[in-house]
Amino acid sequence: MRSIRKRAAITLAATAALTLAACSSSGSSATSTSTGNKHVTLTWWNNATTGYLKTVWTQAAAAYHAAHPNVTIQSVPIQNEAFPTKVPAALAGNNPPDIYQQWGSGQEATQVPSGKLTDLTPYTSSWISQLGVAANAWQVNGKQYGVPYDLHTVGFWYRKDLFTKAGIASPPTTMTELNADVAKLKAAHIAPIAVGSKDKWPDAFWWEYFAVRECSTATLKAAIKADNLSAPCFVTAGNDLKSFMATNPFQTGFLGTAAVRDLR
Repeated sequence: MRSIRKRAAITLAATAALTLAACSSSGSSATSTSTGNKHVTLTWWNNATTGYLKTVWTQAAAAYHAAHPNVTIQSVPIQNEAFPTKVPAALAGNNPPDIYQQWGSGQEATQVPSGKLTDLTPYTSSWISQLGVAANAWQVNGKQYGVPYDLHTVGFWYRKDLFTKAGIASPPTTMTELNADVAKLKAAHIAPIAVGSKDKWPDAFWWEYFAVRECSTATLKAAIKADNLSAPCFVTAGNDLKSFMATNPFQTGFLGTAAVRDLR
């Protein structure tokens, strides 16, 4: 990556606090301007294909260009589910995006060996701690390869009227209570839990939740680093999920149901 391209990508990360991984090989173009400076176009893959977030990212790219006329950021919206296949393929080729959305952790760790991710540590070390421990998920071997722009809490939305119909006074706080409520909802002919299994990643959350319950933090960190899930607690988590699935908690046809998008 030419130094001007690297500075442009890093500045965007610092300014907009996006989840980024800047590539070290070419995906952009540079041409001379009348002032003798270089004009750079950076391609940016993100999952804002529709809605408000797409507007926000378009405005962010335009605002950056207004502040830095020699840098144009080309926003390339890509469907969320396409990233796990498109990014590795792009990194294996000669024309990866200059910036792309990244979920960090193990996924990022498998991409760093490509040699096409920029170490952002020198550019983020003075302020990255302001984001808290969440930013650590975008580190590999102590080096910062991405910057998170938001943090989500995954949980349940529920309808109080349906809980009342099923005789449930309050949301469950333990697995025993959850299993009991699933039975009550089914008895009232109500689908207890909806999940979009067609897109696969919603399914992963369930096993991950059980793994977090069963495994220590140290075990989880070691497993991510080593890309090895052989610890007994992971087997226990699988058995927990198997037992939960035996209660038939999800809606009919959940395997063919797509995940719901909020603002994308």
